[in-house]
Amino acid sequence: MGCACFLHPTEKRMVMFVIALVTALGVLGGYWYTLGQLDPMQPDEVFELQFGRGSGWLGLDVLRIVSKSEASYEYRVDGGDWHRKKFKLNDAEMASLRNAITQMNVWAMERAYSRPERADGTQWVLLVRENGKSRSVYFDNNFPEAIRNFAEFVDQKIIVPYADTLNPTVVPERHHLKHQKAIWESIR
Repeated sequence: MGCACFLHPTEKRMVMFVIALVTALGVLGGYWYTLGQLDPMQPDEVFELQFGRGSGWLGLDVLRIVSKSEASYEYRVDGGDWHRKKFKLNDAEMASLRNAITQMNVWAMERAYSRPERADGTQWVLLVRENGKSRSVYFDNNFPEAIRNFAEFVDQKIIVPYADTLNPTVVPERHHLKHQKAIWESIR
């Protein structure tokens, strides 16, 4: 072919177009390859976990953890006042939490697990937002092993270690149940 300077202007444009196309495809191919290699629970700036347990009638105790490891746990004491504890998880605790979510495989869970033959009982709601995705799952008197294992992890590694070390604040009555609004809306 020789030097490009001897090509007709139309041929030069075609060569430049092919070079640009090959370059663009190479860049996009590398980008898509990289996306396929990412861990689905790799930290990003928009992470949120809400895990509520209790009753649709009496309210849910809700653990909420957001992006920068900021956590709050709002719960009811003996059917009376609602209390709130705020704390921060360290990097190792956040990594363990993300691993527990990955092991639970929340993205493959059904949207709801229910035993309709029971008129009352216990409800759990799980909401996970990560990497631009959101998943909420409703449990009504039906708790598969994966969510029971996750609940055990949450209790042993997050709630219990902070329960004895932090003083709660009493939530004013006008704010009762506001902590669970987003989690209930996520399952509609």
